[in-house]
Amino acid sequence: MEQLFIRFLNISISAGYLVLAVLLLRPLLKKAPKAISCFLWGLVGLRLCLPISIPSVLSLIPSTQTVPADIMMDWTPAIDSGIDAVNAIVNPVIAGSFTPAPYASANPL
Repeated sequence: MEQLFIRFLNISISAGYLVLAVLLLRPLLKKAPKAISCFLWGLVGLRLCLPISIPSVLSLIPSTQTVPADIMMDWTPAIDSGIDAVNAIVNPVIAGSFTPAPYASANPL
């Protein structure tokens, strides 16, 4: 069940990158036909609905697997967003909150 959640979390994060790209393109497409804007938002909707990802060398997404699959049982839980500034802010919080104590019987994450 956790693997399914992590997979959908990673897909949602990559869809968030697509939403950000469409929002940044909107001012440039003011003069374009409305069909192009609808098409771009349709791509966002498809990305949110279809749980598949096609790997590509030309991808603009920094990391397709932001949250690793084994984060639940990792001794030092961390994410790899592909953006160093985000990693520097988020990873200390995750490590400080969810690193298991040596005497604990289960991982708190």
